[in-house]
Amino acid sequence: MPFLKKYLPDVIIFIFVLLTGMKVAYLSGNVTDINNFDESVYLFRGTSVNPFIKSHTDGFLYYVWYKIISVFVNTNIDLFFLNYCILLVLPGLMLYLFLRVKNVNLFISFISSVLFIISSANILVFPLITKFALCVMLAGFIIIYRIKDPQKKLLSSVCLSSVLTYIRPEFFMTLILTSAVYLIFFVLRNRNVAGKKLNVSGFIPLIPIFLLILFFNPVSRQRANVAFTQQFTFEVSERENISGQTSGHVNEGRDTIGNNASTGNSMLEMIINKPILLFEHACYNLIRLYESSIDIFPFFLLQNKIQYSNIYLQIPVIVLIVLSMYYLFERIRNKSSGLFSLICFLFFIPPLISVLIFYPRLHYLIFLFALVLIYLSVEFSERINRFGYALRSGFTLPLTVVSGILILIFLPLRGDTKSIHEKDCTMLHTVRLLNEFEFKDTVNFFAAHPGYLAYMNRNWNYFTENIIEEDTYDFIYNKKINVILVDDYFLIHPLFRNDKIQDKLLNDEAFIKMNLTGCTSYLLIRKEIVK
Repeated sequence: MPFLKKYLPDVIIFIFVLLTGMKVAYLSGNVTDINNFDESVYLFRGTSVNPFIKSHTDGFLYYVWYKIISVFVNTNIDLFFLNYCILLVLPGLMLYLFLRVKNVNLFISFISSVLFIISSANILVFPLITKFALCVMLAGFIIIYRIKDPQKKLLSSVCLSSVLTYIRPEFFMTLILTSAVYLIFFVLRNRNVAGKKLNVSGFIPLIPIFLLILFFNPVSRQRANVAFTQQFTFEVSERENISGQTSGHVNEGRDTIGNNASTGNSMLEMIINKPILLFEHACYNLIRLYESSIDIFPFFLLQNKIQYSNIYLQIPVIVLIVLSMYYLFERIRNKSSGLFSLICFLFFIPPLISVLIFYPRLHYLIFLFALVLIYLSVEFSERINRFGYALRSGFTLPLTVVSGILILIFLPLRGDTKSIHEKDCTMLHTVRLLNEFEFKDTVNFFAAHPGYLAYMNRNWNYFTENIIEEDTYDFIYNKKINVILVDDYFLIHPLFRNDKIQDKLLNDEAFIKMNLTGCTSYLLIRKEIVK
């Protein structure tokens, strides 16, 4: 059958990519702790709160994603690891499908998708919402690439950017850019039609998109300013060799920005007051981006801290950067970049600017890595198809199958080790211990970090740092807190460190200290509720 003959090689290699991802994800719960920062917020809002409430704008579609996959598991702990495993594998699969839709060589497509799956950027990145956004973007690219009409292609890119805005708000910039390019193209195309008035029908599809943005705004300027404040604080601390751990709280960041930039918690004010300082900040982040490029290497190469120095590991990165710049220059010089390349570039801009303005963190780096990988795969494939007889159709499938078998044989099982939860005080270990405790009375439980709330299956009243508006000691007594988790976050938190709340509670005879097995964390419990 022609259909089977055409797509059978793709199906076979797709299975190899899937098996590679499954091997990476196998028993990943043994070596990965549940995440108690942004990921917990997304999970909690997706499962415990109505995700369609208007105020829940940051990552709205990711809430819906969590809600959908929650039907397959019984606990939020299981939900976290299900999502973690899916998003370890799915981006690599989507990358492979997109490259094949673009007619990239089978072997190149396989190697690129496997490199993405086993990279440290893929395995270590948090929050996972970034990989979810990457999957949606690649799915959109597949659809856009198959569309022939340039106007529909541009309109589809506007729709895709509007969808991504409800996952990662940075893509609001892409929404503005793609809309502008679409409008310019539409006006120029219709203006060239002699004797006809400008047809306004092309503007109509943009109206519901912008009405949706207007009444259900997915972009929180405050959140962006808070992130900028925190990252600028970290950078200044590193540049000035300030010792000690920074909590990252906004008040500390405001002081730092105020002392250095004569501004408050605002990027706009820094642009106006100290543009040179902002430029220095961007340059410093560009250097950090180069240093962070080592995170694109396979995780298994870096996890044991092998003897190679960073400079030797970064040589291939330098080669890839030089090749990318050379190929890009050649395409610009020859004017061979098409409309789809422009669309991809518009989606490349937000993570690049986020790296320069905020910080070259993994969840930005992974976007850049995926898009650069796509670009180089296309360039390499074109040259192979043009000059490389050995990798043409008759030899490509056997070579790719052999490569897939070798990878499956020699790729180590990351999760095939003793569980970290058995030997360390991980958050998962702590939550499981807390879920085993029984008390005589209603528990008013205080954990400094709100992330615990997403994973505990107890009928307790929860309190966190976010609602403390008075002296901590008075807060504990006014709210009748009778169980307190003293973990690492509690110990380093400036709110609890400064008022010496630990000493007060340890000296309070109403509370007893209960150690958690295998943990440095412990519980402070009021005596009357202990069984």
